[in-house]
Amino acid sequence: MDDNQEQWITSIMDDGGQSSGLFKKDISGREKMSSGTGGLNEAPLFIGEKKVVATIVYTNKQGLSIYNDIETKEQLEKATDYEHVYIISVELN
Repeated sequence: MDDNQEQWITSIMDDGGQSSGLFKKDISGREKMSSGTGGLNEAPLFIGEKKVVATIVYTNKQGLSIYNDIETKEQLEKATDYEHVYIISVELN
């Protein structure tokens, strides 16, 4: 891995065991972008519901807003209106 790549790991755990995956992403040019992060320190989690727990944004735009309370399609569209956005969520089953 070099300075133009980032690495993400995902994991799924259930009654049958666990599985994980590794993903590499080219991030060339992103070092010139503004960035912002946000997340929830505490949030109730309920079985069967998905909850956004963090957002990471990279952009060339002048303004930057981080949305953590994303529950509708409109809120998701607003939160992802940037060049690079990662929405991190948790779902309990």
